[in-house]
Amino acid sequence: MYVKVFNIMMTKYYGLGCALVTIATAIASAPAAMAADGLMGECRAAKQSTGLYKERSSTSVLLTSLKTNDKVTIAEAAPKDGMAAVSTPTKGFVQAMNLKMCDGAKPKPNPSPNPSACRLVTQVKGLAIRKEPMATAEAVGGVGPNEKITLVMPAESKNTDDGRTWIKIVKPAEGWVSEGFTNGGKNVTACP
Repeated sequence: MYVKVFNIMMTKYYGLGCALVTIATAIASAPAAMAADGLMGECRAAKQSTGLYKERSSTSVLLTSLKTNDKVTIAEAAPKDGMAAVSTPTKGFVQAMNLKMCDGAKPKPNPSPNPSACRLVTQVKGLAIRKEPMATAEAVGGVGPNEKITLVMPAESKNTDDGRTWIKIVKPAEGWVSEGFTNGGKNVTACP
């Protein structure tokens, strides 16, 4: 209703109603292809010909053009600013509203939260979320101090030669964070 009233006002005063409804419809439909939480690694396909851009903007360098039904792999938990990061066919960004589920693909189930899987970041500088359990692995995200993370269940952890213990998480992004060092100094604690 608000969009309709706004549309009428804008059409009357500025003649922009059609453009605004088109934009509002595009914004409203973008989450439909990306509805599930934690999309990293999921397959999506182009609904139509669309660009794959170097940066999170359709005005950045065009890396390649995707044809209808070309597949991409999502490289983040959720799109931001209407753009989804992808890792294949090349690293870049695609407008989320131009993506659909791949044929035969089913979205990841959204399991009910498990209170024992929740951890609170106590590291004052926050933590990098790494693709692999090592300090030199590619960062796939980050989480700030006093923010919550969710462990995979059943829980997975790995100790590395540098004395760190790594734990695998699924939120806010899928990857590994340093729980702390085996000789003390923890970066996370159980959620209150």
